[in-house]
Amino acid sequence: MGSKLHPNARTTIKIRKEICLSTQGTKKAAIKFNVHENTIRKWRKRGLESLNDRSHATTVKSYTLTEFEQNLIAEIKKITLFGIDDILQILKPFIPTLNRDNLYKTLKQKGLNRNELFLPQVELEEKVKKKFKDYDPGYIHIDIKFLPKINKEKKYLFVAIDRKTRLVFVKIYADKTAKSAENFLEKAIEFFPFKITILLTDNGKEFTDKFRKSTNYKPSGNHLLDKKCTENDIDHRLTKPYTPQTNGMVERMNRRVVDNVLTPIKFNNYQELESTIKKYIDSYNLFIKQKNIDYLAPVEFLKSINLYSEWNYTKLYNQEQDYI
Repeated sequence: MGSKLHPNARTTIKIRKEICLSTQGTKKAAIKFNVHENTIRKWRKRGLESLNDRSHATTVKSYTLTEFEQNLIAEIKKITLFGIDDILQILKPFIPTLNRDNLYKTLKQKGLNRNELFLPQVELEEKVKKKFKDYDPGYIHIDIKFLPKINKEKKYLFVAIDRKTRLVFVKIYADKTAKSAENFLEKAIEFFPFKITILLTDNGKEFTDKFRKSTNYKPSGNHLLDKKCTENDIDHRLTKPYTPQTNGMVERMNRRVVDNVLTPIKFNNYQELESTIKKYIDSYNLFIKQKNIDYLAPVEFLKSINLYSEWNYTKLYNQEQDYI
């Protein structure tokens, strides 16, 4: 069997054999053969039976997606408006080579990595200029924020904010299922000092079954969240496709949590993270002034419009032992 040497090899088969047979220590042998100590260790470990260079060809499997797979990803994104993790979960059984990296690259190449990119610029600018209608307290925006993985544990922050008072309620869950969304709404109903009349969410499957084929792309009314809304006489509205700015108020709240908690602080465990989020939301509701509510904090604004007298924020916020 002929010898196989890499073009840039610094040792010959003869030298490698001498290295293996040498009784000198690693350091002295490296000096003698004018090579690095790791080279001495490598050839002694391989032994006399494996002195040839191994192939330098990559052994990594190709994760390139076919044109059909890329088009399928694009269509799923356009129809559902789901986030990258939801799309990955849906398509992974059908595309074995799919991972988060090539999924994101596909969406970015097709201009679908952000939902607002779908909307024509003129229409987008017109919608951004529109101001929120002046609703009474009770118009609640709800969204979910993925929290960073800590010690292989992953959780989700459910966020609810009232459009009029800017009062915020949050709760952390181990998943983002329809059951968790239903439970969060139930807790929000208990928390807010006024009746929730309108609920605005995006089109995620935890909030609606609108995009199931069996429903003809209309909410069936049988989704857990819709049932909870019906029980409590709440009008559940969904953001329009391709218009994520419709739910921009809660998105901005998520950004506050990222900028003030998740980015500047490194947490060792979820107990630390949850405690810090709780303290931040407390500060937001009690002390952070808001331009849109007469430069008052949300709780101060509630007092100014006589919605605080029979409502105890601190008691309600801390009554659940499992609450954040």
